[in-house]
Amino acid sequence: MTKKILLLACIGFATGAFAQQNINWEAQAGLNSSSFLSGPSKIGFHVGVRANKEFPSVTKGFYGNVGAFISSKGSSSELLGTTESRAYYLDIPVHVGYKKNLNDKFALFGEAGPYLGCGLWGTEKTTTSLGGKSETTTEDFFKKNAPRIAYGIGVRVGTEFKQKYTASIAYDHSLSLDFNTLMLTVGYKF
Repeated sequence: MTKKILLLACIGFATGAFAQQNINWEAQAGLNSSSFLSGPSKIGFHVGVRANKEFPSVTKGFYGNVGAFISSKGSSSELLGTTESRAYYLDIPVHVGYKKNLNDKFALFGEAGPYLGCGLWGTEKTTTSLGGKSETTTEDFFKKNAPRIAYGIGVRVGTEFKQKYTASIAYDHSLSLDFNTLMLTVGYKF
């Protein structure tokens, strides 16, 4: 419970900090590779926006950001038949980072921070075969496996081109569920 309150306080503080001016927006999309309960990874997607704010008064290159992403996560297993899980979340990462401009066209960045996820919908489809007969059942993922609220820690590193385009790789480690997600993302700043 204390972790959830602390995470919500961090998100509230970061959101308040972004209520000021000089915010840069970035549209992002990419691929996920996620696994649940140590099962094999499953490919999904994420799409959303990120609000970035530079903090030059702290140190040049230091920034913070808050995002909102629709993210598809899932897994598969073959324990007692074949089980395919797919869940869709609204993920809200709150990161702080540092960007190093190498020249006027190219920069490197790294960031980390907590995230909060809210499960939107999901299914779990199980196919079993007994005596040559196959049976498939479909259930709500959140009723059977997981709570709708998830939280964890994420890290992201990447490059920025011409102060407009980004390419990054990120990893989210869940502290509430057994979903761990690797993400490849491209973005456009406007």
